[in-house]
Amino acid sequence: MTDALAHKPVSDSLVRLLIALLALLAIPHFANLSPWLIGYFFAAVAWRLAAMKYPQLLPRRWLLGLLTLAGIANVLVNTNLFDGRVSGTALLVVMLGLKLLEIKSRRDVFLIIFLGFFLAMTQFLFHQGLWLTLYLLTLAALLA
Repeated sequence: MTDALAHKPVSDSLVRLLIALLALLAIPHFANLSPWLIGYFFAAVAWRLAAMKYPQLLPRRWLLGLLTLAGIANVLVNTNLFDGRVSGTALLVVMLGLKLLEIKSRRDVFLIIFLGFFLAMTQFLFHQGLWLTLYLLTLAALLA
C-alpha cells in the first residue's frame, strides 16, 4: 500500500515549525557536544531558513555530498570515537541538520519527525533530571 500524499510538497509554515522544534530539542546537547557540532547543526538550520526565502540557495546533490563529508569529518575531529554515546549523538545531530536541507515531500517530514524523537531520547544518555524530562516530553508531544 502506498501513500498517495507522500510526494506532496510541504508548506513553509510546517517546515518552520519543524525547524523550531528540532532547534529546541538540540539546545540541551550544548552541554554534551562540541560547539563545532552544534554550530554545524544551527548553520544548516540557518541555511534552510534562508533557502525558504530564496529557494535557489538550496544545495544541489553534489554540495550535499560535500557537506556530508564535512559533517563526518566534524564528528571525527570533535568527538572521542571510543565513547559511542557522544559520537553517535554527534552524528545524529549533524545528519539531522543536513536532512533539513533536503526537505521536499511529506515523507521527508515524517523521517525528520522520527529523527527528532531519537534526538530527544539521546539526551537521556547524558542526563535524566525531572525538568529536562518535562521539557523533552513537551517538545516530543508538540513534534507528534
